[in-house]
Amino acid sequence: PFLRNLETYGVCTSDHAIIFVTVLSIINLGSLLLAVFQAYHARNISSDLQESNYVFLVMALVSLLFIIGIPVIVIANDNPDSSYFLKAGIIFAVCTSTLLLMFIPKIKAVSSNDGSNSRLA
Repeated sequence: PFLRNLETYGVCTSDHAIIFVTVLSIINLGSLLLAVFQAYHARNISSDLQESNYVFLVMALVSLLFIIGIPVIVIANDNPDSSYFLKAGIIFAVCTSTLLLMFIPKIKAVSSNDGSNSRLA
């Protein structure tokens, strides 16, 4: 009505976005490789709460979410509502899956304890 803008949105930009994305990608890739390295070395440790299998599942799931999610975000980048929803959904899925895969097995192990140990480490 009356040629007025009813809706606007702001976007942050930078001339050095490539540098920021490259540095963040190197840090994330380094963290991922360190986690793979540590999980590989801890695979033969005998423990009731061994988690190297779950670390692998988390890393595979996070990698899968990024492989699928990043192209979808790039495609939906023109629509700010869908772009925001996708970014928030991917962040939620990564954080929730990581927490659930790391803590649910521990909670099950502790709750299935027969009570013979009065103190849990």
